[in-house]
Amino acid sequence: MKKILLFLVVMTQVIGSSASVQVKSQRVSKNHRPLSQNEKIAGGNSQNMITPQLERVLTEDGVQPNDSDPVDVPTVISETPEGTLLTYHRTGGYIYHKFMETGITEFEDDMNVVFADGGKVYIQNPITTLTNGNWVEGTYNQETGIISIPIGQCVSWMANYGYGGLLVWGHTWYEQIGWDYDYDEPVYWLNGAYDPDVTEIRYKVEGNTITLLDGQGDVWAPYPEWGNTAGPCLIYTDNHEWANVLQFSTVAVLTDQGPAVPANPTADEWYDSGDEYGACRFNFTLPTTDVDGNPINPENLSYSIYLDNDSLYTFDYFYYYDELDDYTTVIPYSLYSDGYDFTDHCVYLYGTNYCDWPIFTWRIGIKVYYTVGSITNESDIVYLEVFPNTAINEVSAGKTVANVSYYNLAGQKVTQPQGMTIKVTTYTDGSSSRIKVIK
Repeated sequence: MKKILLFLVVMTQVIGSSASVQVKSQRVSKNHRPLSQNEKIAGGNSQNMITPQLERVLTEDGVQPNDSDPVDVPTVISETPEGTLLTYHRTGGYIYHKFMETGITEFEDDMNVVFADGGKVYIQNPITTLTNGNWVEGTYNQETGIISIPIGQCVSWMANYGYGGLLVWGHTWYEQIGWDYDYDEPVYWLNGAYDPDVTEIRYKVEGNTITLLDGQGDVWAPYPEWGNTAGPCLIYTDNHEWANVLQFSTVAVLTDQGPAVPANPTADEWYDSGDEYGACRFNFTLPTTDVDGNPINPENLSYSIYLDNDSLYTFDYFYYYDELDDYTTVIPYSLYSDGYDFTDHCVYLYGTNYCDWPIFTWRIGIKVYYTVGSITNESDIVYLEVFPNTAINEVSAGKTVANVSYYNLAGQKVTQPQGMTIKVTTYTDGSSSRIKVIK
């Protein structure tokens, strides 16, 4: 008779709210119900109907009796080890199977790490859905920056039921087990298993960041491909079956120091369509490291575009109605990682020559932000001088402003800037400059 008690303890934060874990995004599939006889026949091999990682089932009175044979109680590290305790802000992703529902989710929480004498290291709650405060022990090599956590350590034990959870390395995958004739679509089941060939879970310490190595998984992969993951997971102590949760990515940043400061991007190329409403393209390169040369997580990056004299460019949802529903000045990873107008190497700008008023007369630039939790660090603004002579002439001439006027996007003069407005500066020598502003 199988049980769900450990699974319920492990999954307390998967769907519900929690003070320590914030679920950032979640994709759920419920296409995992019991199959009809026709679906079983369509699925072929009856072995596919038997999935050893099904949830554990309680007896009718809610109590699971102990096994008849006595069990060896494994060691669980529940007390905080001696050493230097540091708190890291952890982000990442995990996949789970809860009853007849599976999901893949991003998360953020805090992770405590103790660096002890003799190269020992301890990590509390190595998987985000564990909140019992138990620790796992490993070693830290200061020369390589590698933390190694031997697998098989017990992170949860319920004496009344004679079983618990072991931390191991595993993988998940979707398997087609039949066909839903009502919806004319395949029926998948999420499988999971631990990998006995992997003997340790490894992390890399770089500056103020600890990153899980060798993990595999993508929250935004198409279904059912997002079921292909690899990383630390739990198995039951008594039968070594997968305990229905696997964490495939972890990036932990020391909270006292905040997130990394990103290296500067590069501003590479400007392509002007020459058309009043056509798409112009600004090419750039986002950083892959922080200012110290340590790798950073690209999912924590966002960027903004700047014009001429550090004027922040505002993207108008009129031109980006498929991607934006409001004005914005910051392009997050969720937009540029899988977009057309916004990408990780260029951005398309529209209406750049509206009414013969270019959005900039000198240069265009980019600034990147690196955010972990509620803390953001930013790079310098890096510019591409598209019309360098314009800037040189204005500076050398020491121009004096004669008048400043404002126009709306219809070309009508207004007394004060309101919403998206064109600011026209006229100088005493008769020349003028135009920039977009938003109030």
